[in-house]
Amino acid sequence: MVSSYYKRPRFSAGKLLRTEHMAALEWQSFEFPSLFFQGWGNGILAGCNLSTTADTVTMGPGVICFEGELFGIQEPVSIEYYPTDKIRYLKLYIGSNEGNDTCDVRRFSLSLSDHERLGSGELELCRFRLQPGAYLRCAYTDFRDRETLYDTLNTIYESWSAPGGTSLSPDITRAYAKEALAIEKIPDLDASICLQWLNGQFAVSRQMIQHYLARFSCVKLEQEIDNKALFQGLLARLEQLKEEKGQIAPQKKSGRRMILVE
Repeated sequence: MVSSYYKRPRFSAGKLLRTEHMAALEWQSFEFPSLFFQGWGNGILAGCNLSTTADTVTMGPGVICFEGELFGIQEPVSIEYYPTDKIRYLKLYIGSNEGNDTCDVRRFSLSLSDHERLGSGELELCRFRLQPGAYLRCAYTDFRDRETLYDTLNTIYESWSAPGGTSLSPDITRAYAKEALAIEKIPDLDASICLQWLNGQFAVSRQMIQHYLARFSCVKLEQEIDNKALFQGLLARLEQLKEEKGQIAPQKKSGRRMILVE
């Protein structure tokens, strides 16, 4: 019989922690949580919310899933911006291990680029085109407004870790769910999906969104699609739901029959 053992060190006064106990503690603290996210893509797992001031974009604390490992960002990271009237790409750079045999150290930093292509260790956070004299905003009036590029943080292309790869941010799917559920009458399937997304903690898988939208011909199921196509598919389904709101379902005919006798 081949066996595997679970080891959990116990801490108490007078107890000596041996090397094997420290190794078990390290596995419990750092390796074990990663098992829950096997097969997930490189991207944000939680947090890392973006905010703006008159001249600064800040990414808040969060958790990154990268190359099968989880990394916690404990402090906000900021970068200054200025109007260029060109599309700018805000990227998060995850550095290689700069530590030694006693401690792993990785650097997380923000950069603004004129190029969309991601380099090694880079994840996109947002893109925007800021005009002179305008204020860079991160609040949205409705779901469609998230597609705005001028003077607005566009997070549609943000890299979020999800089952099987990457997907749209949970903030976007929650925003869709809220707007769809605000419609007076929607089909049970849409309501069920929206309630699930509204309560979800992590990003929804790309496959789930694609299968949902394909049922209503908002995307094609047989081809791979990017975040932009997923968002536009959600936008198309939202418009369908709004158009169908005023339609009354046809009444079922009664099973009773009337016979007229002269």
